[in-house]
Amino acid sequence: MKRAPMPKKISTLIIMYFSLFMVAILIAMSAISYYYSYQNMRERTIADTTVVLSQVGKNIGRYITNAKDITGIINANTDIIDTLQEDKFYNDTQKLLARRSYERFLKDIPKIGDGIVSVFIFGKDNIPIYVQDGLAMKTDYDITQDEWFKKVQDDTSGECEITGTSVRVMTKTNNPWVISLSRRIVDENNEVVGTLLLELNYAVIDSILSDINLGSKGYVFIVDSNGNMVYHPQLQLIYSGLKSENVDAVLKHSSSTIDLPEENKMYTISNVPGTDFSIVGVTFQDELVATANEMNLIYVILALLMVLLAFIGSVQLAKVITKPLDKLGLAVNEVEQGNLDANFNIHGTIEVEKLGTSLSSMTNTVKQLLEQIMEDQEKIRSSELKALQSQINPHFLYNTLDSIIWIAEDAGNEKVKEITMALANYFRIVLSSGEEIITVEEEIEHVRSYLVIQKMRYENLDFEITMQKDVLKLYMPKLLLQPIVENAIYHGIKNNPGGGKISVNGMIRDGELVFEITDNGRGMRPFELKNSFKSSEKRRVRHGGVGLNNIRERISLYYGDHYGVQIQSEFKRGTRVTVTLPIKEQR
Repeated sequence: MKRAPMPKKISTLIIMYFSLFMVAILIAMSAISYYYSYQNMRERTIADTTVVLSQVGKNIGRYITNAKDITGIINANTDIIDTLQEDKFYNDTQKLLARRSYERFLKDIPKIGDGIVSVFIFGKDNIPIYVQDGLAMKTDYDITQDEWFKKVQDDTSGECEITGTSVRVMTKTNNPWVISLSRRIVDENNEVVGTLLLELNYAVIDSILSDINLGSKGYVFIVDSNGNMVYHPQLQLIYSGLKSENVDAVLKHSSSTIDLPEENKMYTISNVPGTDFSIVGVTFQDELVATANEMNLIYVILALLMVLLAFIGSVQLAKVITKPLDKLGLAVNEVEQGNLDANFNIHGTIEVEKLGTSLSSMTNTVKQLLEQIMEDQEKIRSSELKALQSQINPHFLYNTLDSIIWIAEDAGNEKVKEITMALANYFRIVLSSGEEIITVEEEIEHVRSYLVIQKMRYENLDFEITMQKDVLKLYMPKLLLQPIVENAIYHGIKNNPGGGKISVNGMIRDGELVFEITDNGRGMRPFELKNSFKSSEKRRVRHGGVGLNNIRERISLYYGDHYGVQIQSEFKRGTRVTVTLPIKEQR
């Protein structure tokens, strides 16, 4: 079976729903603020990184361009070209002079170009004709296997080719990380007569880029169009395979930003002017998230403060709304306890004041109705008593007087005395000095007087009255039992050829005062029993007495519907009438 929901106070509902609403807003605000904080941090990071990369790219571009210009100057040196052609000299002296000239020229190149560490000139047979001072080529070293050489041989434009960073391996000693610039040396007929190799100091670029801070963990690297790593702060780990970068993503990029969530990275890409280099700024997404979380935490704290203030406000609002309702509830409880003068004049919202006015009007109406009912009941009781007192059957009085005359003529004065005393006692109880409530003892004495008088009239009438001792001092409405005894005589015994007996018993049973009037007369058929209360008025009119329905209504008016009259009857066996009243020890 489904349980009914527990009732809740309005204040509880206001606070609960208001709190749930504010928590929902807090969650939504947190999610939205986190999203926009992250996006804002991402856009700011991209913008800042782009600015840095652009500036750094220009610096590196100028550095590379200057080096490329120097290769052009070297390529235009006639002493070098003539030496490479050999047939330009008529004797060894001219050749020696030319050699000394270009060696002096080439020796000063590192001084002219910042970051140039070495210059190499190779002839058509790939034999070096010039090696930078302080360096010595390895014996039988084959330069055709070097990446820079392959790259320049594949190029037909005659432009300077830039090769990614590598360790110089063709010299016997002093093998640093260098960036190679190479180009073909051509004569006036554009014929290739040799090859130039100019090496840039990797440390120069490293000094430019290593100080760039992109967050606490971010860094910059450079790749060329072939995917060769030109610069990386951990270049040695890259070449040893212990670290890698997603170079393919850089080469294939269609936008300036690449998100790599699986690597917790974001690439921001820019080009190095004058080269095929891509300079890449690496930032870490967890740093963006951490920064966004810090900003979001501030928003959440502010939102929590707002929720707290809203909660306090909702509590106060609930009090403002429910306090008048609580007062109304207390006033209604007073009405339930029977206090119809409870105060409903309560200040609050328009609805509460209107409700209080309506309840006050209702209780005033109820009070007026109750007063009217009580007044009507008093009138009914008074009129019924007057009716009972005025409905003493004159025929009965006449018959009684006839009996007195007959007894006086036929017997001695004792019976006259007895019936006269019974009649006097009967009238005394009927009048009762105007009292409506009398003792059980007085009511039984009234019944006894009535039966004594009736026995004088009907010799075959017997009666028996039995009362518990504690019953006699209790109080009850007068003239309740005599009409029932009268009905027993007239409807049960009078027309019974053998006469009959009436028993009147009084007792306390189950906390109630109970009277049982029993006769062994004619009894009633089922339909007569069913209509006994309905037909009582006709019987009352016919016999000049008081009907059972009248008695039941009197008891109901005095004590409520819980008490009353019950009839049990069996045809030709007799009838029992039971009267139940509350126990009253005083009027």
